[in-house]
Amino acid sequence: GIGERIMIQKAQIQSVILTKDRDFKHRAVSFFNNIAFNAEKTVVESVSEAIGLIKNDPRYLNVIIDGRDFGFLLNDLEQINQLCKKSALRAAMYLEDKIPDDKVKDIKAQNFFVFQLPFEKSHFNEVFHERGPKDGKKGPGGKGGAAFGGLVASVVNKASAKPPVKPQAPPKNLTAFETTAHVREAIAMINIVDKNRGAIDQVLKIGQIFNGVVGAFGYFTNKSGYNEIKFLSIIIDDISRFYESNDKESISDDHYELLFNAIKSSFLLLQALRDNKAPSEDNIKKAQDLQKIYMDMDDLKKRDNFSQDAIDEMLESEKKDA
Repeated sequence: GIGERIMIQKAQIQSVILTKDRDFKHRAVSFFNNIAFNAEKTVVESVSEAIGLIKNDPRYLNVIIDGRDFGFLLNDLEQINQLCKKSALRAAMYLEDKIPDDKVKDIKAQNFFVFQLPFEKSHFNEVFHERGPKDGKKGPGGKGGAAFGGLVASVVNKASAKPPVKPQAPPKNLTAFETTAHVREAIAMINIVDKNRGAIDQVLKIGQIFNGVVGAFGYFTNKSGYNEIKFLSIIIDDISRFYESNDKESISDDHYELLFNAIKSSFLLLQALRDNKAPSEDNIKKAQDLQKIYMDMDDLKKRDNFSQDAIDEMLESEKKDA
């Protein structure tokens, strides 16, 4: 169709999350944000809804499926092929248990991948970021890819891949550099909230961005500035969740001030880190002062005093990537 012929930019690619579970949804949103898919993410609870969205809007090119509820799709190849009709689309299903190879080898869709939980950033990079078909041939979106975990029989032959074009020297700290770009987006959003305290949609989008930052920085707690950015990101995400779960028409002054200052503080810390410098003592202290303000706020639900277990549970797979 027409949608297939229009080149969709990465920033415009929207995602469908097929799940009935809130944690699965939050984790999927976080991982998509973490690899810079910041456009709309729509949660649906039926396969027909997902197929309808994909059919009617050419921007829906990412699909993630909670196999705990929708594993029956593996026995319904017709519906899988309906979901995966667009060659530019990529779909991943997560299952609780491993499944035999022969269960998925009959699936004709070259853009459908099956993984065993937990989520891993390598899966998301392979399926959505690199956007390669399962057989390893060069696809429309980039280099070849393969599903991990022994679930899909075909595996990319790394030796046959063309040598990459020599890249320019990357910035010294790529994680901080990429995160700075996301935080710039959040600054534009908080400026909208500054002018209109009723722009709760922007508050929720800011939360999604920083939910991804928690994943990027959650396991570097021994480095100066990293722990502060992780904590500030959790603060921002928790303020956003408050407005997601409470029916409020506008953000309170106290929450706005904390949100604004936490975003600003994160940005100042990142500016130092991306150049591989230690943040100034003043900026570290400002971040820690915001933590104290947050801990004193009674209306925000705290996350188990930020135990490492809580971080592990929230983004259990990032540890392998750090």
